[in-house]
Amino acid sequence: MLDLRRQVYICKEDVIVARVENPPDPRGYVGVNLGKESLLCGFRGEGRYYGADYDAGVVNSHHHGETQEYLLAGTAMKCDLFINVPKMKTHKKTGMTCCLKNLVGINGDKDWLPHHTEGTPESGGDEFPRESFSHLVERILKRLGRNMALKLPGAGPWLFRKARNAGKTVLGDSESVVRNGNWEGNDTCWRMALDLNRALLYGNADGSWRGAGERKPYLAIVDGIIGGEGNGPLCPDPAASGALVCGTNPAAVDAVVAALMGFDIARIPLVRNAFSPHPHPIHDCGAGDIRVEDSRLGDTTGLAGVRPAVENGFKPHFGWQGLRAADSGKARGVC
Repeated sequence: MLDLRRQVYICKEDVIVARVENPPDPRGYVGVNLGKESLLCGFRGEGRYYGADYDAGVVNSHHHGETQEYLLAGTAMKCDLFINVPKMKTHKKTGMTCCLKNLVGINGDKDWLPHHTEGTPESGGDEFPRESFSHLVERILKRLGRNMALKLPGAGPWLFRKARNAGKTVLGDSESVVRNGNWEGNDTCWRMALDLNRALLYGNADGSWRGAGERKPYLAIVDGIIGGEGNGPLCPDPAASGALVCGTNPAAVDAVVAALMGFDIARIPLVRNAFSPHPHPIHDCGAGDIRVEDSRLGDTTGLAGVRPAVENGFKPHFGWQGLRAADSGKARGVC
């Protein structure tokens, strides 16, 4: 068992109070630049990305113009066969997390990963669904708090924690209020996740790229025996779906898992766009061409024939209302 991260965060009350160096991956790390092939190249969020740490300068220094860099663990990049073993559950930033989103775990430094873009859709961001006075105040206070935490290593994080706690009382907790890109309008995080999949499938240990038809051998084994619904990925409720899913392509497997969760993949950019044309495609055909060997049927079926693993499907994160195919005829909105 290896922890592939170079650094571990120690958090108190959702604020990083210390950064501890981790034993490095024994196979080193590989810097991969997707350049023009990155889904973040030319994206409107450039310069306003927010990553895992509150020093936003790091993530933005690695994602601008044709510089679209990720630091990936050598163990993942050098392996002969990559076996992905994700849990089937909901996700606040991408709707669901399975094979595609699980690749965040091959990173050596999560500070290089754009998680959302500051602002609202009206201003080219996806942090909040819409502008309001409270959101404006929150953005200003968060920026001040982050700067304070960076410039005052001892007292800064403590003051930032107290300010965040006060903010929760006034503005609401993240487990009940949409913030930080935790909603279906997040147009940043899915791009990062698909970049990571291309880097793994086509990237070599020396930073070079394989040809379009030369993907790395790949196997996915998805644990959905007890899935997670609601406020995933950190605080989901158990969903006894009894599902185990195996496949050799992350896009195809995620599409099937979305159907098992009862979700409409047309409303999940992470899955929908995994089938889009690209010089280095994740999947060679459309979702409609997928064939599934379903033990419940004792036969093969297309994606449309895969019924949900639990009645009415998984309950989505509250920021992703209307995600369930069963709710497609109902009014949709964001809490």
